[in-house]
Amino acid sequence: MTIPANQLHILHHTLGLRPDRRDPYRNHFVAGPGHHDMPALEALVDEGLMTKTKPPGFIDPGSMVFMATAEGKSLAVELLPPEPKLTKYQQYLRDDSGLTFAEWLGIYEPEYRHRRWGSRNEWRMVRRSRPGRYGNMEPIIAGEWAPTQKAAKASYKEALKASRGKA
Repeated sequence: MTIPANQLHILHHTLGLRPDRRDPYRNHFVAGPGHHDMPALEALVDEGLMTKTKPPGFIDPGSMVFMATAEGKSLAVELLPPEPKLTKYQQYLRDDSGLTFAEWLGIYEPEYRHRRWGSRNEWRMVRRSRPGRYGNMEPIIAGEWAPTQKAAKASYKEALKASRGKA
């Protein structure tokens, strides 16, 4: 069954449906005399997709409450457009994993390691095979030990190029 777009929009609104929210969480549409959606609401009632009842006491007595029937609910859900494809970042936010976005993508950011040899300080930049601070994890890419962080970074970049076959 197909219905005009404005009537379908009213059914979706009545039930609180959207492409990303596919479970109805309400079922009412209040309209009074002269409301611009009244012809579409009456057409939905005539087709058996909605019913109308008198409003409760706190609503204007001239208004009507329209509710979707079981057939109207199933048609509204059936005719929902497909859920939009989520971007990677939207998927990350939805997962709520506790990881950083880079870790969630499987990109493990490099880090500096520091050691002291007598009076000398040395740094080395490495990227681990997986994130975490538990146990010894062998680095998958590591630069050489260097006297400055700048030199350690340059060494790491060379090791990274070599690992990608660009050296």
